[in-house]
Amino acid sequence: MLAEAGVLPTAVPDVDAIAEAVADAGEPPTAGTVLGAIGEAAYWHPGFDAEPHLADLAFHDGHAEQFADTLREQVEDLARLVGDALAVHLEHVEITDDGRHHLRLRLGDDVADLDYAGHVKYLSTVLHVEVARAAHAAGTRLAWLWVDQGVYLAVPVTGLAELNAVAPDHERWSWVDEDEPVAAGAL
Repeated sequence: MLAEAGVLPTAVPDVDAIAEAVADAGEPPTAGTVLGAIGEAAYWHPGFDAEPHLADLAFHDGHAEQFADTLREQVEDLARLVGDALAVHLEHVEITDDGRHHLRLRLGDDVADLDYAGHVKYLSTVLHVEVARAAHAAGTRLAWLWVDQGVYLAVPVTGLAELNAVAPDHERWSWVDEDEPVAAGAL
């Protein structure tokens, strides 16, 4: 299902390679546990390379340090995901001592100046929603799936109904551009 939706590339991992990690996550198996299992499969099968299977995704940790380099990496991930639909470049990033995040993004021909209360240990989604809304206006939509550890981002080739058809209520894909941005430092 994840491959058909364009979330996983056609190089779907062998079920035997991820079986232990999926089982370790418990019942029921969900998209989040499958994606997490792909990332953890090397623990069970040394030499397993998760990268080709997760190439059409980005994962942003929800509980990790949010430094300027982290924000640069997030912008690079978002730019990679939206591809040719929208040129995304981070022109400036500054995190002040009081936790303010100042970013200047080039989104196609437009410039977005973001200023929000970030948090040193929690993911803010102001950047994500800004890029997603500009990408949607350019014809590409970013979707996300929140799990305990953070968020998976992808550009599905199908709608979300297919991805959510067998998903439990607590783990559903949604369009990033439809969500309100969260400034973690303001919570």
